[in-house]
Amino acid sequence: YQRRVRVVLANDPDSDRLAVAERIASYDERAAVTDNVDDRNDELMAGWRVLTGNDIGILLANYCWTTLLAAEPDVDKSRVLLVNTTVSSKMLKALADANGLRYVETLTGFKWIGSVAIRLIEEENCRFLFGFEEAIGNMIGDICFDKDG
Repeated sequence: YQRRVRVVLANDPDSDRLAVAERIASYDERAAVTDNVDDRNDELMAGWRVLTGNDIGILLANYCWTTLLAAEPDVDKSRVLLVNTTVSSKMLKALADANGLRYVETLTGFKWIGSVAIRLIEEENCRFLFGFEEAIGNMIGDICFDKDG
């Protein structure tokens, strides 16, 4: 049973942060499903990989974007807003640039992400999609302008 678990999700006690870990298969498990297995670093490969806040952020941002695009293919991309902090990965900016989305970088902290989102919604009719910072905090949509796990 233990070997079937592939992903673990965990929130902190007040549920405003999300942690994710993925199980890395052993050499034997990988060999059972593919012929293309490199066993040179098998000891390093098996076990668990804990995703960083940047990993989680870009995965969630991409999911939010592709889900929105599938539901609304004619969405005005220039008004779709992604926000993250200066200490976070620049991958969110790359996602925005590659898809013609609006991107803003803020100071560290969700008070900045939330206030930028609110201001751009009110002043420029933007559609806030996603924001994050590397400390495993994420903000999805315009329901609550603070981090949520």
